[in-house]
Amino acid sequence: MMALDTTFNELFLDPDFWYILGISLIILDIMIGLNFFALGFGLGGALTGALIDLSLFSDWLVFWERAAFVFSVASLITLFCLKKFVPQGEGRKDINDY
Repeated sequence: MMALDTTFNELFLDPDFWYILGISLIILDIMIGLNFFALGFGLGGALTGALIDLSLFSDWLVFWERAAFVFSVASLITLFCLKKFVPQGEGRKDINDY
């Protein structure tokens, strides 16, 4: 169990992991069109990587569980903001409307 914990610490506290995860989720949302769902989590991953990279919470952010918590909070906030403030195409005439 201790070896798994150190592996998670090495992986989840590396900002490059969060940047790669964030960019991958953003590309996935663009390619598949998941209605901003993966985009919110991609931006949350990029924000988590930036927080780790800038060492803003270096005293608090020392365990992988806390990095996962920061990712989940950042993802939910960005997802909520995207859903609230980005128009979803209401009011446009669609070819499929009969």
